[in-house]
Amino acid sequence: MPVVRHALLEEYEIAASMTVEAFRQFEPLMAPGLWPEMEKSVSATAQLRNGGELLVALEEGALLGSVVYCAPGAMKQDRFPEDWAFMRVLAVPPRNRRRGAARALVEACLGLARSDGVETFGLHTNEAMTEARALYEEMGFGLVREIPRIYGFRYWIYSLNLSSG
Repeated sequence: MPVVRHALLEEYEIAASMTVEAFRQFEPLMAPGLWPEMEKSVSATAQLRNGGELLVALEEGALLGSVVYCAPGAMKQDRFPEDWAFMRVLAVPPRNRRRGAARALVEACLGLARSDGVETFGLHTNEAMTEARALYEEMGFGLVREIPRIYGFRYWIYSLNLSSG
């Protein structure tokens, strides 16, 4: 199982690069011209330009993936209620998948949310992220609602109640 920890400052750019690599798989599914906007957004999020805490998963010292954890109030966001913690840009490049990094990163976020005393943890995901959605549902996340399309994809908010277990 990969080890998850807060990223070191010198790992932010590496994590941003890995995030772009992970999200690049969606480029062929997007309308022409939308990828550069998504690429810029996921890179900025991974570099904490909008707030949050960058977590990285490592195996034998090698970075496998990353996620941004947002405590309540840590990032201006209209998709989630103010008292929710949430995560952004869970990213594991294809070459690093099937090693438990995504699950370990989500579990680390849930642990931080519990430490922050949060009752509900949220995330948003899209129709193209089938592997991620399967993981979230397996971990007990439930669909809350659909939100407006982003980059041409249907997106949904999922949540997990942390006070029930």
